[in-house]
Amino acid sequence: ARRAACVAPAQASPQTGISVGPGASVELRDCRVVGHRGPAVKVCRGRLVAARSEISGSACGANVVVNGGVIRLHDNDIHSACGDGISLWNNPSTEIEGNRIHSNQGAGVSIRSGSGDVRITNNHVHSNRAAAFQFTTSHAHAWIEGNIVDEVAHVRAPEPLPETLLAGDVPIASIACASFTMPVLPSVGAGGIGGVVVMP
Repeated sequence: ARRAACVAPAQASPQTGISVGPGASVELRDCRVVGHRGPAVKVCRGRLVAARSEISGSACGANVVVNGGVIRLHDNDIHSACGDGISLWNNPSTEIEGNRIHSNQGAGVSIRSGSGDVRITNNHVHSNRAAAFQFTTSHAHAWIEGNIVDEVAHVRAPEPLPETLLAGDVPIASIACASFTMPVLPSVGAGGIGGVVVMP
């Protein structure tokens, strides 16, 4: 399927759908947050719980941008961003469970700088232009379990791969995959961990 090019929404569209600042706590349930010039949801050291909602169509960057704070995403449809589906920065406490994360121009979930406590479980991640789960920091730690990943069969780690990962010491991405479903790869390099390929 051909992916549509990113098109900026009309000038009348707000920059951000929901912005959660320091100290704020928001619960979002059964909502649609779609078609913004920037992120649909932005959390900056606040707390957000989103469930059973559609979060989509960010014209610039990720649908969900988290800069520190706490975020819980359960049973949402997160799709069609011009960037990542979910982008995590500066050690947020993160739980991403039971979501459909798809059709984004970037990664499904990207951990960009520090990762705090990240649990990514039982999601269906597919049809993203980049990796399903992308780690672009040497301090990424995530628990990834029970996800179904279609069309993208790797997790990206930062370049170059640290010797500790190759030597089996403290890995940059701590990954546990009890039932990680993906296409069969023709070959798996030295970075293979539990059914996930960590690529430089």
